[in-house]
Amino acid sequence: MIAVPRNMAKRDLLNLRSRAIVISLALTLVFFVPMASAFDTDGDGFDDSADDCPVAFGNSTVDRDGCPDRDGDGTSDRNDPWVIQAGGFLEDNRQSMSDGQSVSLFNHDGSKYLTVEDTGGWGSSNGWLRIWDTTSKVLLKSVEFSGYAVHDADWSADGMFVAAVTDNDELLAYYSSNVTPLFSVSTDVGSGDQPNEVAFSPDGSMIAVVVGRSGSSATAGEVQIYNAMNGSEITAFDPGSDSRFYSVDWSPDGSRILIGGREDVYIYNTGSWNVNRTINSNRGTINAVAWSPDGNNIAACEAWEGSGARARLYDVASGIEEWAYTTSTSCQDITFSPDSTQVVVAHSYYNSDGASLRIFQVDASSPTIVDTMSAPRPGGCTSSGGGNNCGTIYGVDWHPDGDYII
Repeated sequence: MIAVPRNMAKRDLLNLRSRAIVISLALTLVFFVPMASAFDTDGDGFDDSADDCPVAFGNSTVDRDGCPDRDGDGTSDRNDPWVIQAGGFLEDNRQSMSDGQSVSLFNHDGSKYLTVEDTGGWGSSNGWLRIWDTTSKVLLKSVEFSGYAVHDADWSADGMFVAAVTDNDELLAYYSSNVTPLFSVSTDVGSGDQPNEVAFSPDGSMIAVVVGRSGSSATAGEVQIYNAMNGSEITAFDPGSDSRFYSVDWSPDGSRILIGGREDVYIYNTGSWNVNRTINSNRGTINAVAWSPDGNNIAACEAWEGSGARARLYDVASGIEEWAYTTSTSCQDITFSPDSTQVVVAHSYYNSDGASLRIFQVDASSPTIVDTMSAPRPGGCTSSGGGNNCGTIYGVDWHPDGDYII
């Protein structure tokens, strides 16, 4: 209410009211400016300044605010884990196949898994993408890539689609239910390049492909981002002018993308496609990268480079290395448990770590092995310790319920 003297003219009253309205609007703007400047990157209702997991949607409120909380009891998954913490994984099933498998991935609910194989030795014959039923191990669908090897494949977050990249410099997407083609596009950037990995964004709207060059004189590689529904290119960029990119993953909310190159790991903002952080490893090819489900850690997996190879864990907010495990052979793949408490590392064939999966505790000041699982030794290679274990694990994944590793 505005109080005015009895003898004030009507015109003056209108002017006063106008000024009052202007003042009121100004006060309203001043009042709301702080609210407009607040930011909630993952959209979970917790402002980034108060969110303990700012790039992962969550509803925890007891131990940490805004972190994933699967059972809804208020305590975050990392402090209320459901994955076995003391190790003790036992072999549940083994599928014998005549050809090597380079990828193994569960879909969103773990009811199916896909594998990638090459029927004539790596890159020499026909590649296959196969979809299996997890419970029965029955083959459901297959796609043959005649004359070409499949370098990588991925599920969309809802399990409706699968995508693959081949040494024919192609990205191909399919409906997972019947493997009907959705689209195919060229990833070629010049001579001597090859697409190395592919990853759907968490919301399923985009597909990332990392392209590397196969030799020092080959065309420089790049990171390519595509529309997941029609294959149109959204953007392409060359982080750090690195020219060789081998691995890719997204933050849980899709606001960041993680890229493994040659000695460097890059984090880019997906809104602007500008670099957020660069981490230098000073050693070789980054074969695999992974982002923890709670968004607070990233892991990198290095190829052997003469002086060794490592599996490394970093804090996302600071970029600081939390621990590094020096392996006896190339680190081939790496992934987090669904509750973010552990990370599993797949190794190549040589020496004490050869042909093994090692599970590490995430919250540790030094690499702490929780469990070790060994793969079969093809050709009767059974030596251990300093010997050659004659077996390589190319891919690894954790079932969404945490009970199985493939």
